[in-house]
Amino acid sequence: MNPTSPLPLDGAYYWLPSPDEDRAIRWDLITCHDLGARDGVSHREFWPSVLEHLAPSWGFDPVSFRNHLADHYYALPRGRVTRPKGRHLILHGRDAPVPDWEPRIIDRFHLSGQKVRALSDDHERFLREDVLALEGVLGVDLGLLMTR
Repeated sequence: MNPTSPLPLDGAYYWLPSPDEDRAIRWDLITCHDLGARDGVSHREFWPSVLEHLAPSWGFDPVSFRNHLADHYYALPRGRVTRPKGRHLILHGRDAPVPDWEPRIIDRFHLSGQKVRALSDDHERFLREDVLALEGVLGVDLGLLMTR
Protein backbone atom coordinates (compact mmCIF):
# COMPACT_ATOMS: atom_id res chain seq x y z
CA MET A 1 0.00 0.00 0.00
CA ASN A 2 1.15 3.50 -0.79
CA PRO A 3 2.16 5.24 2.49
CA THR A 4 0.35 8.41 1.38
CA SER A 5 -2.92 6.54 0.75
CA PRO A 6 -5.66 6.76 3.35
CA LEU A 7 -5.92 3.74 5.61
CA PRO A 8 -8.59 1.15 4.75
CA LEU A 9 -11.89 1.69 6.52
CA ASP A 10 -14.59 -0.58 7.92
CA GLY A 11 -18.18 0.26 8.66
CA ALA A 12 -21.74 0.65 7.49
CA TYR A 13 -22.98 2.26 4.29
CA TYR A 14 -26.21 3.09 2.48
CA TRP A 15 -27.07 3.88 -1.14
CA LEU A 16 -28.86 7.26 -1.15
CA PRO A 17 -31.21 8.43 -3.87
CA SER A 18 -31.35 12.05 -4.91
CA PRO A 19 -33.33 13.68 -7.71
CA ASP A 20 -31.38 15.28 -10.50
CA GLU A 21 -32.64 18.23 -12.58
CA ASP A 22 -35.14 16.13 -14.57
CA ARG A 23 -36.30 14.21 -11.44
CA ALA A 24 -34.42 11.07 -12.45
CA ILE A 25 -32.87 9.24 -9.50
CA ARG A 26 -29.13 9.42 -8.93
CA TRP A 27 -27.62 6.98 -6.43
CA ASP A 28 -24.69 7.92 -4.20
CA LEU A 29 -22.85 5.91 -1.59
CA ILE A 30 -22.74 7.34 1.92
CA THR A 31 -20.62 5.76 4.62
CA CYS A 32 -20.77 5.99 8.37
CA HIS A 33 -17.48 7.93 8.14
CA ASP A 34 -19.09 10.57 5.92
CA LEU A 35 -21.50 11.40 8.73
CA GLY A 36 -19.05 11.11 11.61
CA ALA A 37 -20.25 7.75 12.92
CA ARG A 38 -17.93 5.08 14.28
CA ASP A 39 -16.97 1.91 12.39
CA GLY A 40 -19.14 -0.39 14.48
CA VAL A 41 -22.32 1.66 14.28
CA SER A 42 -25.44 -0.39 13.56
CA HIS A 43 -27.69 0.57 10.67
CA ARG A 44 -30.41 1.38 13.22
CA GLU A 45 -28.06 3.85 14.96
CA PHE A 46 -26.76 5.26 11.66
CA TRP A 47 -30.23 5.74 10.09
CA PRO A 48 -31.20 9.04 11.83
CA SER A 49 -28.04 10.69 10.44
CA VAL A 50 -28.79 9.25 7.00
CA LEU A 51 -32.30 10.74 7.11
CA GLU A 52 -30.98 14.15 8.17
CA HIS A 53 -28.56 14.04 5.23
CA LEU A 54 -31.20 12.79 2.76
CA ALA A 55 -34.04 15.17 3.66
CA PRO A 56 -32.68 18.43 2.17
CA SER A 57 -31.96 16.91 -1.25
CA TRP A 58 -35.67 16.06 -1.49
CA GLY A 59 -36.84 19.41 -0.06
CA PHE A 60 -37.92 18.11 3.34
CA ASP A 61 -37.35 19.40 6.84
CA PRO A 62 -34.97 16.89 8.49
CA VAL A 63 -36.97 16.71 11.73
CA SER A 64 -40.32 15.88 10.12
CA PHE A 65 -38.62 13.58 7.62
CA ARG A 66 -36.97 11.69 10.48
CA ASN A 67 -40.27 11.52 12.39
CA HIS A 68 -42.00 9.84 9.42
CA LEU A 69 -39.20 7.36 8.66
CA ALA A 70 -37.40 6.75 11.96
CA ASP A 71 -38.20 3.02 12.12
CA HIS A 72 -37.66 2.27 8.42
CA TYR A 73 -33.90 1.69 8.40
CA TYR A 74 -34.32 -1.13 5.87
CA ALA A 75 -35.71 1.34 3.29
CA LEU A 76 -32.56 1.60 1.18
CA PRO A 77 -29.89 -0.74 -0.12
CA ARG A 78 -27.15 -0.99 2.45
CA GLY A 79 -24.22 -3.01 3.64
CA ARG A 80 -21.10 -3.12 5.73
CA VAL A 81 -17.38 -3.50 5.26
CA THR A 82 -15.73 -5.72 7.87
CA ARG A 83 -12.24 -7.10 8.34
CA PRO A 84 -12.21 -10.54 9.92
CA LYS A 85 -8.78 -12.22 9.98
CA GLY A 86 -7.13 -9.42 8.00
CA ARG A 87 -9.31 -9.79 4.91
CA HIS A 88 -11.91 -7.19 4.02
CA LEU A 89 -15.47 -8.38 3.42
CA ILE A 90 -18.13 -6.30 1.72
CA LEU A 91 -21.41 -7.58 3.13
CA HIS A 92 -24.26 -6.60 0.82
CA GLY A 93 -27.84 -7.56 0.05
CA ARG A 94 -27.53 -8.19 -3.71
CA ASP A 95 -29.71 -5.11 -4.20
CA ALA A 96 -27.33 -2.24 -4.99
CA PRO A 97 -29.06 0.21 -7.36
CA VAL A 98 -25.98 0.72 -9.57
CA PRO A 99 -24.05 -1.79 -11.68
CA ASP A 100 -20.62 -0.52 -10.54
CA TRP A 101 -21.37 -0.86 -6.83
CA GLU A 102 -18.31 -2.90 -5.86
CA PRO A 103 -15.64 -0.53 -7.25
CA ARG A 104 -17.43 2.40 -5.64
CA ILE A 105 -17.36 0.70 -2.25
CA ILE A 106 -13.72 -0.28 -2.67
CA ASP A 107 -12.89 3.33 -3.51
CA ARG A 108 -14.87 4.93 -0.66
CA PHE A 109 -13.51 2.54 1.96
CA HIS A 110 -9.93 2.88 0.62
CA LEU A 111 -9.66 -0.84 -0.15
CA SER A 112 -7.74 -0.66 -3.41
CA GLY A 113 -4.80 -3.08 -3.22
CA GLN A 114 -6.36 -4.93 -0.27
CA LYS A 115 -7.70 -8.49 -0.18
CA VAL A 116 -11.43 -7.91 -0.62
CA ARG A 117 -14.31 -10.34 -0.98
CA ALA A 118 -17.95 -9.41 -1.56
CA LEU A 119 -20.37 -11.63 0.31
CA SER A 120 -24.14 -11.61 0.02
CA ASP A 121 -25.94 -11.32 3.36
CA ASP A 122 -29.75 -11.34 3.51
CA HIS A 123 -29.58 -9.20 6.66
CA GLU A 124 -28.32 -6.34 4.47
CA ARG A 125 -31.27 -6.43 2.03
CA PHE A 126 -33.86 -3.69 2.02
CA LEU A 127 -37.40 -4.59 3.13
CA ARG A 128 -40.39 -3.98 0.88
CA GLU A 129 -42.48 -2.31 3.61
CA ASP A 130 -39.70 0.12 4.46
CA VAL A 131 -39.09 0.98 0.79
CA LEU A 132 -42.82 1.65 0.36
CA ALA A 133 -42.80 3.94 3.41
CA LEU A 134 -39.87 5.95 2.03
CA GLU A 135 -41.40 6.12 -1.45
CA GLY A 136 -44.67 7.31 0.08
CA VAL A 137 -42.95 10.19 1.85
CA LEU A 138 -40.82 11.10 -1.19
CA GLY A 139 -43.75 10.73 -3.59
CA VAL A 140 -41.62 8.81 -6.08
CA ASP A 141 -40.96 5.24 -7.19
CA LEU A 142 -37.28 4.55 -6.51
CA GLY A 143 -37.32 1.49 -8.77
CA LEU A 144 -35.96 -0.74 -6.03
CA LEU A 145 -38.88 -3.16 -5.83
CA MET A 146 -38.60 -4.03 -9.53
CA THR A 147 -35.22 -5.65 -8.83
CA ARG A 148 -36.60 -8.23 -6.40
